[in-house]
Amino acid sequence: MGLTPRVALAAVLAISSVTACASALFGCGGAGPRDTADGRDGFAGGESDADGAGAATQGPPAVQPWSSACETPLTALRQVPEASDFVALLGPTRMEQTLEEMQGGTVFVPTNGAMRAFDASLRDDPAALRNWVAGHFTMGTMSSAALLEAGSVELLDQQRTTVTVALERGATQVGPAYLVRPDLACPGVTVHLVSALLPVGAFDASRSPNPFQVNLWRMPAE
Repeated sequence: MGLTPRVALAAVLAISSVTACASALFGCGGAGPRDTADGRDGFAGGESDADGAGAATQGPPAVQPWSSACETPLTALRQVPEASDFVALLGPTRMEQTLEEMQGGTVFVPTNGAMRAFDASLRDDPAALRNWVAGHFTMGTMSSAALLEAGSVELLDQQRTTVTVALERGATQVGPAYLVRPDLACPGVTVHLVSALLPVGAFDASRSPNPFQVNLWRMPAE
């Protein structure tokens, strides 16, 4: 039995409707509804936590190269827009000179996207803020290969927090943070740009420094 003109027209409209819905869901040769990979830290790769605090949940971000060799760590970091929020904390904590003069250290610099999870109340306490910044340093000029070989790293906050280092889907992960720009070798310091804040221990103002440790967390005397 042949279709009447009215039935045939209805069938054509139904097929057109289904095609339009498919185009809306999947796109026609273009990106889908979410075409940006990771708006939190500015690097392509897996999607990040909703609050910006942790590492990527679906995969590590793409590793980016450093644009040039390092003369001094502070000069190099000031040329990296993604590092500006962390670099801005070095002055108030009196860590700029420490970073420039350090001989044998490593700093993990969170991207500006990662810094969205920073506890802004720390700005009101210079000692606690310095402790937090110190918690993104470790002893030794540790390349990504050296970090993986060690398997963990002790941070220089007051609590000497230890975080695990692992290879996660081809990317080096330190605690919750992926190395997104690894291995900038500066005089006396290795710099890694990382995708998340490190888990720094709480600051205790009543606790005295250990004379047998590097007490980077301690504010220098006036």
